[in-house]
Amino acid sequence: MKPRPKRIVRWSVDVGASVLFLLLFSYQTTGPKAHEWLGVCAALLILAHLLLNLKWFASLFKGKYRAFRVALTAVGAALLVALVSTVVCGLSISDYAAPFCDGIVRPMTARRFHLACSYWTLFLAALHCGLNFRVLFPRRLSPPKLGLALSLLGVALAGSGLYLLLKSGAFNYLLFKSHFAFLDYDKSKPLVLLENFLALFFWGFVGAQLARALTVGSGDGKRAWLAPVGYLALAVLVGAAIRTVG
Repeated sequence: MKPRPKRIVRWSVDVGASVLFLLLFSYQTTGPKAHEWLGVCAALLILAHLLLNLKWFASLFKGKYRAFRVALTAVGAALLVALVSTVVCGLSISDYAAPFCDGIVRPMTARRFHLACSYWTLFLAALHCGLNFRVLFPRRLSPPKLGLALSLLGVALAGSGLYLLLKSGAFNYLLFKSHFAFLDYDKSKPLVLLENFLALFFWGFVGAQLARALTVGSGDGKRAWLAPVGYLALAVLVGAAIRTVG
């Protein structure tokens, strides 16, 4: 069965936005000018994503809200707020893409909120992708042994991502504790991209396991939710172990 054109467009938009988010997260690899224009492109792709998913907004007040739908809606709403805040504050301190928007928000306030809200946007977007992974791939895609191997690989990658998040002080940015991001400009660009991918992968992994735990069906067994919870716990332990050793 050939994929429908609309589905191809939706996937292209989502993949494009994901790549741009990774590049925006990797400020050292782009520089300020490219960072601003990439931000504009990302905002346009997100707008396209919203337009392609208008049915989701129309269905918000219909049907029952079970645990998974509550989580998906809450993350989506928080992501939208963080994204709008990031864009508004980014425009307020723009030097290249939109200098005419300078002063919409006071510069110091805009810098602080742009930093915090951009991190919230990136991590919530990764969480959103993880939550939707269960929706996009509702069936098992591999034999049980291969599925277990892939899950353990995910645990290792997510644990490494958590370690990098703790090391970078990203949680301080989320809590509005810093006005500026402390970045290592001596680190090679491929390494920066890899580390930031792992950091985002952690949140995607959290979302995917949360989706698994909240969508346990009657045929999955009464304790099927233990597996995703266990994988999450293992990922946290891996991250903590790497931090301790490091």
